[in-house]
Amino acid sequence: MRAADRDFSSSFHQPHSASGHDALGGRPGARAVRAASGVAFGIRRARAPVQGFTLIELLVTLSILAVILMMAVPSFGPTLRSNRLFAVQSEVMSSLALARSEAAKRGVPVGVKAPGASVASGNEWGTGWSVWVDSNANGAIDAGEPVLRAHEPLVAGLTLSVPNNGVIEFDAHGFLLPAPSPARQLKACSSTSGAPGYQITVRPNGLADSASAACP
Repeated sequence: MRAADRDFSSSFHQPHSASGHDALGGRPGARAVRAASGVAFGIRRARAPVQGFTLIELLVTLSILAVILMMAVPSFGPTLRSNRLFAVQSEVMSSLALARSEAAKRGVPVGVKAPGASVASGNEWGTGWSVWVDSNANGAIDAGEPVLRAHEPLVAGLTLSVPNNGVIEFDAHGFLLPAPSPARQLKACSSTSGAPGYQITVRPNGLADSASAACP
């Protein structure tokens, strides 16, 4: 038997006292159990160091993200303008429908026009527009006449041209004023060269429709 085996075996055969305990005062075999426990659990593994980012690695990552963001933002420009233009034509269609229905309901002319007395040619509703009850049928927003809806000015880069000096008005039957009137064509455009816009056509019977159109 090898020396190591003899030493390990001897640890389980210690002399016992008359009281049934070993010479060290413990229960029989207790020392052997403690020794075995020391062999099994006495060795502790060193903890692996916690890994993280250094300041330089963090700065490099942020720089790369900044470059990617700068490259991506310009590509969103046309999409944002297209979405804004679509929103403008939707709001115009909604305002025209409101004016026509209110004219039929109230039995008096109701119109849509820019709030100011003067308008810019080719961008008549660029400063916004209002739906109002034209009680005296003079085509102007006078003091005391109810304004049913007011729209804020367009954002920079968008235009909204409206014929008839920027006034669209409906009579008590929902027809265009003055009667008889030809169809009116409004056009919402972006200042971006070659970008498509929307043409809104208001027919003599007051019905309106919108379609994609080329812009100058």
